[in-house]
Amino acid sequence: MVRTRTVKGLVAEVCANFSGPDRCLPADAPCRYFAPPEGRLPRCRWFEQAVLPLDPQLEKLYWAERKADAEGRQLSRREREAALAITVLRGQCERCGTAFDRRSNRQRYCPACMKAAAREAARQRKRRQREGAA
Repeated sequence: MVRTRTVKGLVAEVCANFSGPDRCLPADAPCRYFAPPEGRLPRCRWFEQAVLPLDPQLEKLYWAERKADAEGRQLSRREREAALAITVLRGQCERCGTAFDRRSNRQRYCPACMKAAAREAARQRKRRQREGAA
């Protein structure tokens, strides 16, 4: 089953319809994700459309498990890993031109050039600062 603790945490933290101890306001009943499972995975349209997209990785896993459940089978380990795979950002270093895995979309330099580039930027920044003070 989809990581129940993660789904429950997302529902309790973000869902606008969640009220207090396991209650759903529009249904005036226990939240489907906090109720004991009855065999099939619970469904809540509000959660699927408004809350789940806030966590893209959990959303991919949720829909993969939904599809497997509709086919009457368990999600395989390979399918689970594929759903949880994180997209790696590839970049090219502006200093040496080598390809590297970025840690953010703003990273411009490979790990080998990062320290030298930071020193160069600091040197230029201080030079401009000293020229303005004189």
